[in-house]
Amino acid sequence: MLFGRRVRFALIVIASHILLIALAIAWLIQMLVIAKNGSVKFVEYNQTVLTIEIALVALISIFGIFILFMQIKRLGEKRSVDRKESNFDHK
Repeated sequence: MLFGRRVRFALIVIASHILLIALAIAWLIQMLVIAKNGSVKFVEYNQTVLTIEIALVALISIFGIFILFMQIKRLGEKRSVDRKESNFDHK
């Protein structure tokens, strides 16, 4: 195996954050265009391209939700170091 469990999780979280940053940049550009021109209008005449774009946005959204649930789950986990520290506190 190339990467351990923690490295894989860290890479997935980094990918999630990169997608979040990309979304924020796209949103910023849209807001700047609205500030300059008063509105933004999106038109996609090619049905195939529109379908692919919708599918990709759905996949990115599912990925983000999955990562959020993974992070919430990992927050509740205790590592062996945490267990050892709690044993010393009770003695």
